[in-house]
Amino acid sequence: MASAKDIIITPTVPLAPVPPPSIKLPSDAPEEEVNVIFRDVRQLLESCGTNLHDHAEVALSALIDRGINTGPRLIGAAKRLGFKSSHAGIILKEGIGHRWSRDENGNYRNLM
Repeated sequence: MASAKDIIITPTVPLAPVPPPSIKLPSDAPEEEVNVIFRDVRQLLESCGTNLHDHAEVALSALIDRGINTGPRLIGAAKRLGFKSSHAGIILKEGIGHRWSRDENGNYRNLM
């Protein structure tokens, strides 16, 4: 059975620059900037397999890398990408210590 760790991603279009993990996308970021992030994540998901769970993990990791890194914002972004809020919340919780860490302020950071 394949898993997310077996996915090889070859972007066909250059992706937007990824901010350092300590950068947090402001909640009042320009809509154009937010739309670029969602476009990039959707393109990334198109290059992945069909497993919905793997898609959600990849999407959440990509969102964290792009500065959307608090639980409520990640769940809202996942919902905007077509995932169920409950599924995103479960994946976030289960991924702590494996795929990402969460600090005392609730900010997530990818471990990989």
